Amino acid sequence: MHLLRHTAGRQARGYILITDQDGEVEEYETLQCRHCQMHWRVLPGSGRQRGWCFRCAGPTCGKQSCERECVPWELELERIETAARRQSSLDAAIAHSRAL
Repeated sequence: MHLLRHTAGRQARGYILITDQDGEVEEYETLQCRHCQMHWRVLPGSGRQRGWCFRCAGPTCGKQSCERECVPWELELERIETAARRQSSLDAAIAHSRAL
């Protein structure tokens, strides 16, 4: 059963069901920011400004940091993992030098 009143078309990333206190259910499609992975409900005509990254070919949430530069989430994860590996290697080298 589809209750969708608002649609994002082909770009939708998911959907959410919201049940109020009276048991009424509303279903919305969601979009996901290509840069920070934030999800939001699609509400056409809400006046909320969102963006589009032509490099990623996908929607952005509208936050200034996501609009300023293109940093796809996968690249950000790689940066985090690289920093963690470097820190781990540094910690191991310090521990080794203290053991000498």
